[in-house]
Amino acid sequence: GRGPGVHFDRGCHGFERMSPPTARGLKRACNSALPAPLEPGYAKPMRVVPIACLSDNYAYLVSADGSDEALVIDASEAGPVLSALSHEGLRLGAILCTHHHWDHVGGNDALVQALGPMPVFAHESSLGVIAQQNRGVSHELRFQAAGLEIRALHVPGHTLDAISYVIEDCVFTGDTMFAAGCGRLFEGTAE
Repeated sequence: GRGPGVHFDRGCHGFERMSPPTARGLKRACNSALPAPLEPGYAKPMRVVPIACLSDNYAYLVSADGSDEALVIDASEAGPVLSALSHEGLRLGAILCTHHHWDHVGGNDALVQALGPMPVFAHESSLGVIAQQNRGVSHELRFQAAGLEIRALHVPGHTLDAISYVIEDCVFTGDTMFAAGCGRLFEGTAE
C-alpha cells in the first residue's frame, strides 16, 4: 500500500521536497521516482503528475490522494493538461500560476473556456496581467484549493511577481529555482 508522503506518477521534475517537520530549508532535490516517505503525521498523501508542455516546460497536476479533484500549476498550454485530467480521471478545481510569463500561463484561457469558471491564483500584483486570474496571493498567505493546504511564498527574482507554492511537503517554484541552480533574473535581484 501507499504510505504517507507524496506519490509521483511519472518521475519528479522542477520542484523540491521540504524538510520535515518545519519545512524550513530544502532537504534535497526531488530526483527520484519515489522519494522516501515522510515522518508519519507530517503530510497528507498527495499525487503529483508532471505534464510535459511546450518543448521544455512542465505543468503539474496535484491532488489529495484518493480525491478526484486536482489543481494545476503553471498551465502553459491547455491540451496536455486536459489530456492528463482525462487520463487520470480528475477534474480541475483551480489553477495556480508561479509568475506572468506566457510559458507558465498560456493555457489559462483555454482551460477556463473548456472547463468553466474556477479560482486562478497568482501574486496580487498580477491581477489584470495574467489571463483569467481572479485571486491574488501575497507572501505567507495560506489558502485551500482542491482539498489541499497551500502556502504562498513571494520570491521576487526571476520576476517581481514570482510565487512559490508549498503544498504539503513540496514546493513548486516555477522558474525561480531548479535542482541545479536558479532561473534567470529578469526583473528582480538575487538579494
